Amino acid sequence: MFRFSTRSAYDEVNRAIQEKKFYATLSQKLEAAQDAWLETQPAKETLTTDTETGTFGEDGWSISKSHQAFKDD
Repeated sequence: MFRFSTRSAYDEVNRAIQEKKFYATLSQKLEAAQDAWLETQPAKETLTTDTETGTFGEDGWSISKSHQAFKDD
């Protein structure tokens, strides 16, 4: 089958080599990027505060849960 291309044979081989290099190093680059991203994340445990007002079963009893912000953006 005949195919018309404006790329030279050198360009085709060079592209194939670059593609092979790219996919050979991709997994390491992704793992490094993931590790770098995980390092920037806050503590693994969520920071929550449970507050109970009053006595259970009586009028005015309530329980609340609040989440502390990780960053002050």
